[in-house]
This record gives sequence, structure tokens and C-alpha cells, in this order.
Amino acid sequence: RAVSGLIVIQEKLTQNAKILLSTLANTEEFKRLDARAMSETFRSIKSVYNDYANFHAVYPDGTVFASAAAIPAGGVNLADRKHVIDVLATKGFSVGEYIISRLTFEPVLPFSYPVTDAQGNIVAVLIAVVRLSNYAGYFSQAKLPEDSSIILLDHDFRTLLSSNDRGESRQPGSVNAVLRDAFLGNRHVFSSKDIDGIDRIYSIQGVTLGTTTKPYLFIAIGVPTEVARQRSLDALKLWIVLGAFVIAFSFIASLVLLKMKIALHCSKIYEAA
Repeated sequence: RAVSGLIVIQEKLTQNAKILLSTLANTEEFKRLDARAMSETFRSIKSVYNDYANFHAVYPDGTVFASAAAIPAGGVNLADRKHVIDVLATKGFSVGEYIISRLTFEPVLPFSYPVTDAQGNIVAVLIAVVRLSNYAGYFSQAKLPEDSSIILLDHDFRTLLSSNDRGESRQPGSVNAVLRDAFLGNRHVFSSKDIDGIDRIYSIQGVTLGTTTKPYLFIAIGVPTEVARQRSLDALKLWIVLGAFVIAFSFIASLVLLKMKIALHCSKIYEAA
């Protein structure tokens, strides 16, 4: 249940990113590809939404032409990035993978959306990148058993973020072979001894956009095996449910505020346009 709760939360976060980008993609200044106006709008939005490391736009060839963050001298090209490639291929909203941003130089998870002309051709791609470090703050509020672990992985099972009950986290970007093999082997609940020497019982599930069966994100929660042995099954379930509730409450509270801010900001954009 804890994993399912986190999946619902992640889906809402992804939906909010889609709403924000799609709204911007349909404003007049973005349709005109006014780089200066777009950059100013990106900076304005970024000042409100601290969860995002940056907002930027690229031409179909991958060249960044507008950004909230400064564009390095010599320019930046993102043609090789999954979130750009996928948008050009699907002409729809896409989620990227674990990357170190070439504009903010920190670990991020990108979301992207196309800007199209009157004929439906893609003329630009809008990108919002979320700071992975922000997830750690939500994880630390979970009331899971001592020495529990929460892990986010991208579509290739690269670790986005790993956090335990003490709030310790890391963002290595390396493939988690144990969780990968378990999921691909249809072992969605399994036991494993982690690098910290603790045996844990894990549950792992994938998150999809709904338009594809291939997950863009995986969420795993591990509870110490010893705790499972010492506690009754009902008590363990209650622990996990309570942990999921605390995380969900924190996320949903922020989502409500985020949606209110998006609505207000977008109304101002339309008025200005």
C-alpha cells in the first residue's frame, strides 16, 4: 500500500508538470518563440516553484534558445536527451531519465512538452526539470519502521534517489541490478540483503503515463526482515500504511498549493498575452 500511495502521488506530480507545460505551450508568446519573453516567464515561474531546478526551451534540433538559468557561452544542445527524443517521436508529453543538467549542473528528472504551429509541426520543446533532492524531504517524513528504505529509479533502473529512515540519501545514477532483476523477473515482493548489511523485504512497482505499458519510473520500499518477523503481519501493514499516509499528506498539501499557484500564474500570462 505504501508503494501504491507513492505512485498516486508521483502521478499527480507528473500531471501538474504536464498542465504547466501544456498551458505555456499554448500562450501567444510561446507560439511566437519569443526567446526573451519566454526566458522571463521561465524565471518568473521558477521563482514561485522551488521544486524545479530550471525551465527551458529547445528547437527541434536540440539547441537551447530560452531558459530561466543562464545559457553557457557557446550554447547547449540537448538533441541526445531522452525527453527531447521522445517528444519529437510522439508529439506528446514525455518524461526523461536520470541526468545531470547541462544548465544547472545538478541531478534532475526532466518533463517535456511540444510547441506546435498551425499545421501541427513541432517548432520547439518546453522542458521542466525537477530537483531530485526535493524528494528526500518528503521521504524523511514517512513513519516507516527503523532502517526502512525508499528508492526511486528511472526507466532504466538507474537510482534517482535512495533514502532511509535517518534521512540519509544519495543520488548515484547507477543501475540497481537487484531491483531491476526482481521486477523483470516478476518478483514484485522479495527479500534482499542491502549494502548496509540489513536484510529487507522489498515491494517494487512501476509508474506509467497511461499511454504506454513501459514504466518511466519505479518506486521501491524496503522494510527490515527482522521487523517483519518480530511484528505481526497486521502491525507491519499498519506501519506501512501510516507511513504512506504521512508522505501522501505532505505531497498532496503541496500539490493543492501548487495547482492554485499555477492557475493564478497562467491567468496572468493569458491577460498579458
